[in-house]
Amino acid sequence: MYTPSTYHTYINPQRGWIVERSEMEQNHFAPWQKDKNWLKGRKLNEDLKIWKRQHIVQEYDRTASGHWYAKEILRTQETTKLDENGVPQSKPRSSQHVTMIFIDTEREIPDELMNPKSVTTDLFDSESAIRAEKLDKGVARIDARKEWPATPEELAKLYFQALADKRYEDMAIYHVTKTADELRKRYENSSQFNNIKFSDIMFGKYSKLPHEVTVPYNTKQHYKQFGNNSRRFLYMRNVGSKKKRFYVEN
Repeated sequence: MYTPSTYHTYINPQRGWIVERSEMEQNHFAPWQKDKNWLKGRKLNEDLKIWKRQHIVQEYDRTASGHWYAKEILRTQETTKLDENGVPQSKPRSSQHVTMIFIDTEREIPDELMNPKSVTTDLFDSESAIRAEKLDKGVARIDARKEWPATPEELAKLYFQALADKRYEDMAIYHVTKTADELRKRYENSSQFNNIKFSDIMFGKYSKLPHEVTVPYNTKQHYKQFGNNSRRFLYMRNVGSKKKRFYVEN
């Protein structure tokens, strides 16, 4: 026996009938239950809690053939533990992340790529080794520079100022693994961040750990439309830097 759940799905008929928003809630004491005692005395296979999950499409795009797709999806989740009377026993624990979808309609995909037998551990080990090497070279390049932003806050400001000015070469200096061409393709294909001004960007409260700093951000227009649910996140780390310099990783 599991906690009662409710689902809501919102479809956008003007964007190819894409599920624009989906909401799920699990609540043992949910107010929408007609019979509040139907679970009384029954043993649940999970702890008593209120669990909420939400998916929101924040940005759409179209392929060259005109098909709509979700380019950016925000996923949020919140959990609150309850006692046997439905009283919260903890503050809500929340998390959220953003999924970016990039579509390449020109690349030819060989048939053997779809063969499960061709996917081996060697393939994943190779990809991991390539990323680790790229990260090491990027950090060494950063440490070799004579000057560098003194704080994560300064780094974030310079990174987004370069974005607003379309100085992708400068953005690539602060980013540990992305090239200027990769950043140019990412942001110039974004209807949200193409042709923005630095004053259009809003930042949230910085979250700081010893080796990682996260800052929520988005355009003022998205904050106005979606509130805190519109937040993107910039991740800055100093792992591997001999000079403890923070860099943009994602």
